[in-house]
Parts: sequence; C-alpha cells; structure tokens
Amino acid sequence: MKRVLLLCMIALTVLSCSKDDDVQLREPSNQEHTLVFETGELQNFVSVFTDTEIVYSDTSEFFVTGYNSDTRTVVIDIPAGAIRVETDFYIEDGSPVTIRLFNSLGNIVDERTIQQQSYTYTYEF
Repeated sequence: MKRVLLLCMIALTVLSCSKDDDVQLREPSNQEHTLVFETGELQNFVSVFTDTEIVYSDTSEFFVTGYNSDTRTVVIDIPAGAIRVETDFYIEDGSPVTIRLFNSLGNIVDERTIQQQSYTYTYEF
C-alpha cells in the first residue's frame, strides 16, 4: 500500500512540474510602442528622469531618458520585438504624473496616474 501511495505522489509531482505554468514563454510584440510620462507644471529646478530596461527574447537594453520641460514629458520609444518594459521613474517633488503606453496605431494600451516621487512601471507585452 505504501508503494502505491508513493508512486501516486511521484506521479502527481511529475505531472504538476511538467505544466507550462512555471515557464511562461511570451511572444515578442510585433508593434512599436511609446511610453509617455506627463507631468503638470514644474519649477525649473525640479529633477525628473527614468531608468529603463527593455527586455527581448534573447537580450535586454538599459538607458536613461531625460525630461523635456517644453512638453512636460518623458518619452520612451519601445521597438517591436520587446517582451517587457520596466521603467524606474523619479520626480523630485511628487507631483501628479499620468503614464500612458501607446501602440503604433496611437491607441492607449495602458494608462495610470501616480503621485509618488519614485515609481516602477512594468508592462509585459
């Protein structure tokens, strides 16, 4: 009886481990996207910047994007083929910020409003 129970436990363990739930292979996005952080009116001395990682199926790239005070935005272009984007956003005074992710057709894919000095935005395609 112990052998049967042991064999059943082993079989259940093997079957549960072989599911694709543990490893989620994502298809790369076939569209370019644009991630926009838009602030309100800020004083000239206020710092705003982002550190971004774009993940592809075989590599990733890191870069820093600065703030455009004329348009009050940080704009990050995400090439086709991306699987995930992660951006650490920092604004010195904690003003409200609207975050929008646009696809190549100009449609809003994701939209959030934050009011934090530091925020990590993650999106998986």
